Amino acid sequence: MLFVLQRHAPFGDGLPGDLSLDDRPVCVTLENAELAIPAGRYRIDLTVSGRAQQGTLWCPAQETHPDDKDEWVLPLLLDVPGRDAIRIHAANLFSQLEGCIAPGRTRNGEGITRSRSALIQIMSVIEAAQRDGEDVWIEVRDSSA
Repeated sequence: MLFVLQRHAPFGDGLPGDLSLDDRPVCVTLENAELAIPAGRYRIDLTVSGRAQQGTLWCPAQETHPDDKDEWVLPLLLDVPGRDAIRIHAANLFSQLEGCIAPGRTRNGEGITRSRSALIQIMSVIEAAQRDGEDVWIEVRDSSA
């Protein structure tokens, strides 16, 4: 399975994009332009998020499994050059991101809306693929690509 993140020209410190799967739009995205990861292809895995366990990142399992922090997973991009702990997580403003990717339903000025809803959708697709034994990838493309 391959997600494609097509980045657009930055606006200020925000880096907007569009995420698709099999050439079908999934959601909009937002990154911090100054801290964005290099364009490339990365495998995605769902892993327990220490920041979610600490309460500094939201994940869907905090609502569905509030007493089981071992279920508090988020998508992790693997083998990002010179970086670690790069995740797809809910956020509405670029200032809430430290190199990670935030999904959203629509753009709203310099931010995005309904990030949690978009994250839940992405995670359900990843979970289904992983249950079927399928690897999940994301290809990040810059606006000139």
